[in-house]
Amino acid sequence: MEDLAGYSRGESLPIQLRKTSERTGAFELRDYQRSAVDSFYREGSLQGGAGVLVLPCGAGKTVIGIAAMGKLNCATLILTSSSTSVRQWKREILDKTELAEDMVGEYTGIRRKCGR
Repeated sequence: MEDLAGYSRGESLPIQLRKTSERTGAFELRDYQRSAVDSFYREGSLQGGAGVLVLPCGAGKTVIGIAAMGKLNCATLILTSSSTSVRQWKREILDKTELAEDMVGEYTGIRRKCGR
């Protein structure tokens, strides 16, 4: 099955990947990560913008997602199955892009009391 419906272009948001991660130092996509982003993007054609990414833990699925965001340069909604994953995405976005913290929203079902 091939879905050619495409997507509506989101709000423009320039997303620049860092060359240096604040947490790990030098940062560059691995070849297989770059290939995954290119396969997802498909030159911006109707065939791009969808897919399933299957990699083992620690192989950089989040990094590939962030790089895809950088390729598209638009606001992105990331849905996860847990608040832990939400925090991981936010931490990695801030570490691997030049986006400011106030540009990355977070919505979870967890209520936090002031001062915690």
